[in-house]
Amino acid sequence: MQCYIIKKILVFRLPYAMGTMTALKAVVLDGNPMKSIRRDIIMRGTTEIKKYLMSRMENTDIPVSNKGVHSGQGESGIIGGTGEGVNAHDICQSKALDYSNKKTSDVSDDVWTVAQKGEITSVNLSKNAFTDIPPGMICLSEWLKELNMGMNRITVLNPDIGLYIKLTMLDLRNNQLTSLPNEMYSLFQLRELYISYNRFTSMPIVVYQLKKLENLFADTNKITQIDADGFKGLPMSHVVYEDFSVAICESFNCFIVYDTECEVKVVGQPAKRGTVKYIGLTEFQTGYWIGVQFDEPLGKNNGSVKGKRYFECPDKYGAFVRPENVEVGDYPEEDLGFSDEDEI
Repeated sequence: MQCYIIKKILVFRLPYAMGTMTALKAVVLDGNPMKSIRRDIIMRGTTEIKKYLMSRMENTDIPVSNKGVHSGQGESGIIGGTGEGVNAHDICQSKALDYSNKKTSDVSDDVWTVAQKGEITSVNLSKNAFTDIPPGMICLSEWLKELNMGMNRITVLNPDIGLYIKLTMLDLRNNQLTSLPNEMYSLFQLRELYISYNRFTSMPIVVYQLKKLENLFADTNKITQIDADGFKGLPMSHVVYEDFSVAICESFNCFIVYDTECEVKVVGQPAKRGTVKYIGLTEFQTGYWIGVQFDEPLGKNNGSVKGKRYFECPDKYGAFVRPENVEVGDYPEEDLGFSDEDEI
């Protein structure tokens, strides 16, 4: 199957297993009220939809076995072992090795020989039992641009990851990582990094050195520390945290940290300055809101709305604003005020 079209019927969810359908090239969801996938993911197209669906699949313990690669170049049998495999001719044609969901912790040298011959640029090793980067993969360092090692059993990432200097996408979600090696600083071309569903308690320092990083997915960790200034030099356009006090505004290049000074700006209105006191969802309206304690009594509340308290501050000093209207930085106190529907 290469195209999956859902039109003129009501579909609310897609099966997560669709994320593993390597032959699926297009998903069309016109007119369906999808409830299980965020709209921004749908808008970014089929590849992102498949990545999301795969990320939601349970990372269950699976027995280890060895899967091979079917030879498509005149050889009989399976290259690399026994069991379900992939066609060697397809690897060379697509410049991609999909070795996902093989229930394996190893890849034979024969597989890497085929991959090297095809000069492949994408490797998918997700949903396996790897505890490290396969050593044989080093033969692809000259070409590899995308590496997916999500849903494995990696506790420490090998510093050799820094040798894959052409990587633009690295997926490490659903492992057991607590840190990233400093050698990753050499990944000058990395634009997309997935470290969701791991065991990070602070943002890895090397992330701040990835100067072309645009998309960072770090939700479902235990991150309590980040360096907000460290992100200022990065072209971040999409950051996802679901369990950490950072506001995400995917359309406005917005990165906001709790308890930092800020300036609230709305088009056509003067700016107000204060301190970020709350970041997250609310009961009074949908979406992310930023709770701000202003430097002057120019707000609308004391940190509570409709009887629900979100933060503490004196009356008329508090307000809730949308992330796109907030900029963090070092601001001196000023006596400026405005009123707008984007403030509650």
